[in-house]
Amino acid sequence: MQRHSIDVEDWKEELLQRYLDRGSVQAYEQNPSDNVYFAAHQIVVAAADVPKIEPLLGRLRAERVEDPTVLPNAPDRPSQEECDGYATKKAPKGRRPHVRSRGDLSFEPGQPSSAPSVVAYRIDERVNPAEFVLEQRDNRARRGVSIGLNHLATGLQIRKGFPAGDPEPTKDRWRSRGALKKVPGAGVGVAVVDTGFPVRFPPVVDWFDTDVSWASLPGEPDHVDLLDSPGDGFLDAEAGHGFYVAGLVRRVAPGAPLHFVRALDSNGLGTELGVAAAIRQAARRPIQVLNLSLGFYTLQNLPSVDIAAALAEARRLRPGLAVVAAVGNDGQAAPAWPAAGKGVVAVGALDGGGKALAPFSNRGPWVDVNAPGTWVAAPYVEGVEDARLTRDRNSDRFDGRARWSGTSFACALVSGTIAATLPAGADAALHAQALLAGLPPTPGAFGGLLTPEFAL
Repeated sequence: MQRHSIDVEDWKEELLQRYLDRGSVQAYEQNPSDNVYFAAHQIVVAAADVPKIEPLLGRLRAERVEDPTVLPNAPDRPSQEECDGYATKKAPKGRRPHVRSRGDLSFEPGQPSSAPSVVAYRIDERVNPAEFVLEQRDNRARRGVSIGLNHLATGLQIRKGFPAGDPEPTKDRWRSRGALKKVPGAGVGVAVVDTGFPVRFPPVVDWFDTDVSWASLPGEPDHVDLLDSPGDGFLDAEAGHGFYVAGLVRRVAPGAPLHFVRALDSNGLGTELGVAAAIRQAARRPIQVLNLSLGFYTLQNLPSVDIAAALAEARRLRPGLAVVAAVGNDGQAAPAWPAAGKGVVAVGALDGGGKALAPFSNRGPWVDVNAPGTWVAAPYVEGVEDARLTRDRNSDRFDGRARWSGTSFACALVSGTIAATLPAGADAALHAQALLAGLPPTPGAFGGLLTPEFAL
């Protein structure tokens, strides 16, 4: 594949270029140095519109994508049995009984939709998917027909680049959850849709030995974060991202049962349709809060049909569900999804002082609240960074604690605050609205300013 010009600093270009060169991802420049990324050679059509364009699909030699929730040509996932074996082998000895039982809670299957809202197709490689979609949107004969791309979703949204900051080791320590007299968030289920649950982390905290589930329901993939998928001895680029997010939820709401659902690989990359599928999977758990510290930009900044359908289904299965999403880390105003969606709490990040917007945080009238997101500390995984994928070109070694920056982590603190302050039996979505309405404004920026109360 022809090398694409990526408007990022060299320290992160390497990762995205691997996926571009592998043919997993394509890019389209919709404005100067303003790239939109998507699953290679794929288009997405609303299921109801497929019969209307069958002749067109035939001319494109379109073939239905078997699994559009993962990037094409991405590293293969091991089987469920292999993941279970890996988990048991790699987990610390004191945690292996918990891993063998998979930490299951009582799941509520719910009633998922009987048919997908969209269908993904792989089209003729001679056709540029983005240009094709734009042509169809301008075609009067296609008015009312929903055709789009399967956009690239990331843990730290990619458009013009990555935020400046890798995780850094820290010696911060936290109290044991068992030492708390009051445990905020008790009984409020929080789903962390992210990179999954890493079983290889040192027991520096006791927050993940109870009330944690990463089990799969029938028809779902496993939800394990493998951390080092190629087995080269280094942590993958976003290994432990979901675990770090969950640690921040627990710092504010240590009693909240956690449900890990994987939408991204351990490099922090996935697809728009993968996020939608993970939202549907999360809604089958007993949750009141859905944390989405991930997102994507879209062609012409249009909302995602499948994400909107998935959120509608989640709210039907979980009435009163509070949905919280990160706004992105490119310091600009273009909407990131799902954060910009209707009824979603869109979270930006504050600077180190916690009183002003961080320079990397996206901003605009679609942002609802801003919370600390600069060098916040939380439990992390164990391992060594790949210096090729770090800004400082160092291979830091982690012992289970870190500091990290990004709207992902501000998002987690807002989710934790909603869980920690939710009255028993209350509607979490309405509670979130009331919580935001009582916040002071963020100076010089849209959205309220939230200062979370850490319990741990």
